[in-house]
Amino acid sequence: MNTLKTAVIGLGRIGWETHVPETARHAGFELVAVVDPLPERLAEAREQFGVTGYAGFDELLARETLDLIVIASPTHLHAPQAIAAMERGIDVFCDKPM
Repeated sequence: MNTLKTAVIGLGRIGWETHVPETARHAGFELVAVVDPLPERLAEAREQFGVTGYAGFDELLARETLDLIVIASPTHLHAPQAIAAMERGIDVFCDKPM
């Protein structure tokens, strides 16, 4: 089975409590990176899940080769982040409607 190299964008309540652990536990996904502006949350993600943490979405896109991005960032960022990912051929799961 191929696994989808996945990043979760936004480590607030839904990103941290649902998307990160669920992505990490499913065999079809490889959680490789997360994005959040809080350094302490990035450190926690690195420690618990062994992922690379980025403070910014653009840095993630510049450095990672991904199959899927899970967007759990603030709502006003959903559209630009989804568009930027899709323009690079990355599939998108958006937590809330745009």
